[in-house]
Amino acid sequence: LKHTKNNEILDLLLEANFKASLKYCDNVFEQVIEVPDRADIKHILRKNNSLASCMSGSGSAIYGIFSDINDAINAKNELEKKYDKVYLCDRKNCGIEKIIE
Repeated sequence: LKHTKNNEILDLLLEANFKASLKYCDNVFEQVIEVPDRADIKHILRKNNSLASCMSGSGSAIYGIFSDINDAINAKNELEKKYDKVYLCDRKNCGIEKIIE
């Protein structure tokens, strides 16, 4: 599936306006695939100031993007009260790395 705003996203990224590009962070599968607790997880991420939250692929994970590590840690702590597999990761030049157990 093609995102309807590809050109806008690319323009923002070319301008190094990463935060503005996040408003287009979505997954069309969220409209057709029911993932248990997806709405609750995204609510907790947003409540803790995520810049974006989205389901990955066909629903193997829900992730949030944060600009503040403390907000990310608070979200992780809150999510761990309800869910077993919660990970805090950081971006790398190639891929991601888990940073907190």
